[in-house]
Order: sequence, then structure tokens, then C-alpha cells
Amino acid sequence: MVFEAHSGPSAGQQPRHVTRRALLRGLGAGLTGLALAPLVAACGGSSPTATSAPAATTAAQPTTAPTTAATTAPTTAAAGGAASPAASAAASPAGGGAASPAASANYTPPALTGQHSLTMLMWSHFVPAYDTYFDKYAKDWGAKNNVNVTVDHIPTNTIITRSAAEIAAGTGHDMALLESGADVHVVADKANEMTALAEYLGQQHGGWFDLARSVADINGVWKGIPDFYIGFPVLYRKDLFDQAGLKPIDTWADMDAVGKALKPKNHPFGFAISATGDSNSTLMALLWCYGASWVAKDGKTITINSPETKQAIELVQTLYKDGMTPEVLSWDDAGNNRYLASGIASFILNPISAYRSIESQDKKLFDSIYISQPPAGPKARIMNVPVRTWVNWQWSKSKDVAEKFLYDYYAQWTDAFKASTGYNHPLLKGFEKQPMPILGEDPKLQILQGIGQYAQTVGYPGPPTAAAGQVNNTYVIPNMFAKAVTGSTADQAIAYAEQQLTSIYQKYPAS
Repeated sequence: MVFEAHSGPSAGQQPRHVTRRALLRGLGAGLTGLALAPLVAACGGSSPTATSAPAATTAAQPTTAPTTAATTAPTTAAAGGAASPAASAAASPAGGGAASPAASANYTPPALTGQHSLTMLMWSHFVPAYDTYFDKYAKDWGAKNNVNVTVDHIPTNTIITRSAAEIAAGTGHDMALLESGADVHVVADKANEMTALAEYLGQQHGGWFDLARSVADINGVWKGIPDFYIGFPVLYRKDLFDQAGLKPIDTWADMDAVGKALKPKNHPFGFAISATGDSNSTLMALLWCYGASWVAKDGKTITINSPETKQAIELVQTLYKDGMTPEVLSWDDAGNNRYLASGIASFILNPISAYRSIESQDKKLFDSIYISQPPAGPKARIMNVPVRTWVNWQWSKSKDVAEKFLYDYYAQWTDAFKASTGYNHPLLKGFEKQPMPILGEDPKLQILQGIGQYAQTVGYPGPPTAAAGQVNNTYVIPNMFAKAVTGSTADQAIAYAEQQLTSIYQKYPAS
């Protein structure tokens, strides 16, 4: 058995310079890449994260979001007077398909005999300890099963472009851990079916949350196995808030008071308004919290031109003026992390990787950082989450090996969750029983238990279609907001977005 863990392209494979905005060229089935020029430059994870990433890892942070929530949403109104999204109203969204219990009733994993190989492409985790854990697990698993395992880690936001290059070539890794909630829909015709395994895992571990099914179950056929989603709470400086007499942020509108109080004291806040994954996660969620969306529940009717969109844009214009600095216009996905770690930021919206990295670097600063739930808007409290999902490509000669690896990996998923220090949120209900490991043990993190009740992903309130994936991967929504804070009116920014969205949805009609 030979195990290799790489941080860059393998020999003979497509190099990283393929741009995300040139996404999906050559995928076939009409999936031609869109080259929409963003208003602001994408840093694309080229800068190191605030965490000390593994060797040659320059990962950035999470990416995207679509349709049904990870858990059943509460029936009571969310804090701040905002109603929680009706997460369970559409238990299986358009394209989700129905569960197939019979598929899992007699499932047994493939039996591996002889020598095999398995190559995996995945992101460089924002909690480096997880990559250390995963690489060791894969090495040990390979030794036990007589499989030569290769794990390649590359920066976040580049998985889909590398996968697009491999699809165009018709060869490459056996498996990839896709990053966006819509990515499986984008590449579904190139991925092997995994329905039997998916239904078995759901049966064994308390059932899949609706979010997982919406991402990977396409018309009753599972084209991937969801691994985890990434939460986006508020990470704030409690010491600064207390000194200014400020309460923890509950709503998007609350942020303006923080900006007015703390920016003059050299403690502005920030969230990315740039062509990067974190910006998609933040600004799409903001739209939804205000009752706006770019597409209707049918997954094809463009709805961006609305009073609710204008209200959300006008809020961001105010927040940018009162609480931020222009650097947010050029942030990559590590921008949030670096900003909080610098001691400057009063708060950010970010997964807990920023919290974890500061824990090992600056104990005093770490002790001052607290966490509150995702902010609410007038209509809802919604969090737009990236969903990491495993796919096995049709060119792979190791389909049985990939399936056996995932079967065994989920049997020890709790260990993987612990290795992520609570970063990897579960998509199987059995893994969210409280108190959860890590999250249930830290008083500051307990609020993150069950945070999936607010989770949606790209395409909401419709399904995570290929068109929704293109909206995500070409940063239409961040570009709209960026225009609005750099001189365009809200109406002009909306008109820009409407034109881009119309073009995308004409090229990728909903199935």
C-alpha cells in the first residue's frame, strides 16, 4: 500500500491557474463557462489563511448555499421578530426526489479483493488539524484494504474549476469533495450514482436532513454523498461591545449601531463584498433574510428586481459607510479570518475556523471573542451554507473502492467531526444529538448546536440547479452589492444583476 497526501496538482493534472469565472468550460450538455467580469478582483484563496494551514496549503474559507434547511425549522418566530424559514415545508425540494428505503434494506458494501488504487481531490481545510486527521485515516484505511490511496489538497474555491478541467479531459481523480450546494447539480451527468449507499447511510444514522437531500438527490437518484455543511454565525469582540454598551448582534440592522460606535474607535467590522465564496454566503443570506431572492421557488423565474432586494442593498450601503473600510472589496475567503486575528475587527460573519486559529495564536484575544447566531432580517433568519459533497466520477475504475471508503468513513464520522474541532456540521440527524461533542462542551460554542435549522443553500427558495451554481460561481450577487457601495444606485445594481441572471438562466433552463 502506498499513501500520498499532496497539497498541489498531481503530475500530469490540470494546474490551478484555471479561473473559477471561466468555470465549467467543456463540460458538455450546454454547461459552457461564463466569464462575467466582477467589479472587484477575486483573491481566490491565494493568500494564506489566518490558520497555519498544512504545507503548501493556501486555502480560503467556505463557499455557497440552496433550498431546504438542514433541520426542521422551529415554528416560533426567530429572535428579533424574524420568522424562521419553513425548513421542512418542502421535505424534498424540486429535483430532490423521494427516498428509496428499499434501496438500503439489503445494502452491503463492495468486497475488495486484490490490489486497488483510489485518488481523492479535496480542499485544504480551514482547520488544518482536520487534514492531518483525514490523511492519516485514508492512509490507515488503505493499508487495511490493500488500496494505494492518494489525497490531493488544493485551495478552497478551486475544486470545481479543477473538476471542470478533469471533466473536459475525461480523466483525473476518482473522487472529489465538491464545495457548493449546487455543484452536484452542475456535474450530475458526469458523476456515478450512489443511491443505495446514500439511503443506507440515512437508515443507519437517523436520516438525512433535507439540505443534504436537496444537494445530492436529483430526481430520486443520489449523485453524491454529502459530508458536512459550514455554518456562518457572528464572531464578535465581547470586550469592545461591553465597553460601548452594545448588545450582541441579533439582526442585520443591529450592525449599523456597532459600526457607528466602534469604527471611530478604529474597530470597524467587515464582511466580504467581493468575488469570493464568503461573500456569496453572506450576501445571499442577507437577501433571503429580507424576503428577497434572485429566483423563485420554481427554480427558473428571475425575482431579483424587487423592493426587498432594494431594501437589502440600501442596508449594505449604510453598513459599508458607517462600519467598514474599502478593504472588504478585495477580500478573499481568508479576509475575515485575518481581520479578526489582527485585533482590529469588532465582528465578522464567519465559520469558527477564525475562532480556532486565534485560540492557538493569541489567548487574550481569543478570550474576548464570543459567538452569536446568524443575523435575522425582517422576514427570516437564514444562513447560506456551503455543503461539502463527495462525488465519484464516471471515468473512475475504482467505483467500488470509493463506495467502500465512504461506507467506512461514515462509520467513524464523529471522529472526523471532532478532528474538525466542531467546524464540520453534520448532515445526518444521528450525528446532531445533543450535547454534541466539542460544540456541547464549550459554553461559547453551544449556540451552534442545531444551527442547521437556519441553513439554506444556493438557489433558495428553489432547488440548487446548475443555473444557481453558475450564479454562485460567477459571483453575480456579490458583484451587485459591490456596485452599490462603489457609486451605483440600488436600481442600477439591480439592473446589472437582472441582466446577468437572465443570461445565465436562459443558458441553463431548469430541468
